Amino acid sequence: MRDSIAGAWLYSIVLVFIVLLVGFIAISINYNKAYKLKTTVVNLIEQNQGINARTLKLIDGYLTNNGYVNGKRCRNLYKDGQKYMGINKGVSTGILTKGTGDTNVGSQQVCVTREEYISTISGATNIEYYYDVYMFFSFSLPIFGDIFRFNVVGTTNPILYPQDNYPW
Repeated sequence: MRDSIAGAWLYSIVLVFIVLLVGFIAISINYNKAYKLKTTVVNLIEQNQGINARTLKLIDGYLTNNGYVNGKRCRNLYKDGQKYMGINKGVSTGILTKGTGDTNVGSQQVCVTREEYISTISGATNIEYYYDVYMFFSFSLPIFGDIFRFNVVGTTNPILYPQDNYPW
């Protein structure tokens, strides 16, 4: 009897180890996919010199083709009054330019902010614009739902003359 109880403990330890290992691998794979998507979105913003209709169309096509379904309410990420854009997948023109008051809006797949920095190089003053891109991935189980939700954040290189079609 004593050996069978010791064997049951060993089996439970092995099962717990397997569950932890599979969970770690699943989270790593999902994070890697979200990181690749975020990098591509950052590159699309840099290539098109900001957020314009072409950028939105390319981002929408890329997210749709790669099966990105995670989302979060952008409003929950930022302080009141901070301006951001929430990009919805499947709607190339579904973009929000509100910093507050979007309580009726569901989750967005990509959240973008634009920040200005003044730089002085050799006596010339330039305004550089940086875009911060937030994407999300979640670890969910069928019975429990979303257990963890992580943010993946990226920043563009400086853009001197952005070609934005949307007001910030």
